[in-house]
Order: sequence, then C-alpha cells, then structure tokens
Amino acid sequence: MIGGGDSESAERPSAPVEAPILTDNPKTTTRMQPNEQDANADRDPPAVPTTTTESPHTDVETTSEIEEQIVMETPDATLAIPKPKTQPEPQQPPIVESGKTLAKVITPPLPTAAQLITRSFAMASVNAELQQKLELRSQRPRRKFISANTKEFRFAAYMEAWRAKVERVGNINYPDEARQRDLSGSLLLDVALNPDGSVREITIRRSSGQKVLDEAAIRIVELASPFAPFPDDFLREIDILHVTRTWKFLNNSKFSGR
Repeated sequence: MIGGGDSESAERPSAPVEAPILTDNPKTTTRMQPNEQDANADRDPPAVPTTTTESPHTDVETTSEIEEQIVMETPDATLAIPKPKTQPEPQQPPIVESGKTLAKVITPPLPTAAQLITRSFAMASVNAELQQKLELRSQRPRRKFISANTKEFRFAAYMEAWRAKVERVGNINYPDEARQRDLSGSLLLDVALNPDGSVREITIRRSSGQKVLDEAAIRIVELASPFAPFPDDFLREIDILHVTRTWKFLNNSKFSGR
C-alpha cells in the first residue's frame, strides 16, 4: 500500500498539505511533490541541518523618532486632542482725555445803600409783626374744657357742684309751655365761666329739636348764675372754664343734667 502504515483500508492523510522541508538555505523552503514523498517514505529521514537566521538590525530608535512615526502612521490621532480654548481679552474702551475747563468765578455785586435800607425796613417789619403775634397770644385767655368724662378730681368736684345748682334751679323754674305741651328732649350745652363764677357765654352744641326747650335751658343757667369763683389753683392755670353737659327735659316736669 502506498504510504505505508498498518491500516487495512485506504484512508485520507491527516495532513492535507505536506510540511515544508528545511534546506541548507534558511531563507528558502521546498515542498516535496506527492511522487517524491511516496518514493522517500521508506527511506530514513534526512538529518535536520542546523540553520542560522540572520539577526535583524538592533539599532535603537529615539523617542522622537517613534512619536514621529506614530503620528505619520495615524494622521487622524492629532485631531482627537482638544486644544485649550483661550478667551479673548476684554477690550477696554479707549481713554479719552477731556480738556480741562477753567470756570470763571463771578462775584455778585455789592448791594447799594438804597437796597440795604430797603432790606432793613423789611426785616424790621417782620420782627414787628412777630412781636405783635406773641403779644396777642400772651393776652389770649387760657381756656379749660371739662365734661362728664373729666376724671381730674379738682375740676370734677367743681363741675359737680355747678351741675347740682343748675339742676335745682331748673326743677324750680321748669318752663310752663313745655309742661303744658308735654314736651321732652335733651340738648348739649356749653357754658363758659369767668374766674369770678359769672357766665361769659352759653352755646348750644346740640339742639333738642324744640326751640322752647333750648331757650328754657339757657334761661335756667342764667338764673343759676353766678356760680362759685375759681379756686386759687384754677387761677394759676386758666382764665375761662368751659363746662359741657347734656341736659334733659323729662315728661314728668323734671330737669336733669348728666
């Protein structure tokens, strides 16, 4: 059987391609033809000669040369490296030097003698007017207003005595017309008293709506005067005392103040 071996049947060789045979020249190899392989199958294998290979040049390349070679082989690699962005420096507006201007100082003219006299007269007139107002204010009477809500004891005591007297006189002198017509109502009366207790002025602050009752209230106050003079402590503070009270005319012919 061609190919040798101890197999009883023909089999396909395990190696589809024959292995190369080394020759004396290490750089070249020869392949055996199938006929030559069958002819030499029973022969002893030839001794494998020792081959020497040429050693490549071992020149050491510098780092710059290697980097240059890499860059040349991959030209797109340099495009992948981002370049740092540099912001443009802000431009400052140009400095414009303005010319210096010298302001001319103008001094006002001095007033004339006529102007000085006119100003002095005007100032004297203003001073005289101010002095007159101060004198009028000092001559103005000092007023004090008290009512049923007054809590200060000395004024409240004086007003209570005054109210009791007016109320007593009013019940004695109740108006006949109001009694006959069965009139009733209330009014707010303001009575200004002098330091000696005499009546200075009577003012109706709120009318009762009945002229008969309003006139009767005024007449009752006049009949009750004069009242007690002001105490000494009143005289040191006030010149006129205003007593404001509400007076009622009731249906049962009673006159009362509150």
